[in-house]
Amino acid sequence: RAAAKGLADDTRVRLVAGDCGQDRLGMTQKEWDLVARETSVVVHNAAVVSWIKPHASLHAVNVGGTVQCIKMCTSGGRAKRLLYVSSISAYQSHEESMKGMEEPHFSFEDGAAMEAMGGYGSTKRVSEEL
Repeated sequence: RAAAKGLADDTRVRLVAGDCGQDRLGMTQKEWDLVARETSVVVHNAAVVSWIKPHASLHAVNVGGTVQCIKMCTSGGRAKRLLYVSSISAYQSHEESMKGMEEPHFSFEDGAAMEAMGGYGSTKRVSEEL
């Protein structure tokens, strides 16, 4: 919390609330354009975390939100750096990570492997590949 307080007090940092499940992160076009012009770095840390929901129910927010952040980074007349916060779940299922197992073989074409990762892990993995 101390680190977050320091960031909130830094005039170079602007915290922007949004909805990762919506176009333009839920901002109006005017808000989006302003943020896009004034931003040099986007930190994307938002996700729905669920060990029981399937990929399809998390995709709009977890993958769609990443797509919107990428769009933000290419809007406003200049490229921006994207800092994407992922998860070990992008490489291991929750159960595997708790056991300390090595990274399993993964393929987007392997529906069983995607399902074994769980919805959260698979959406984080897809987002990493964007």
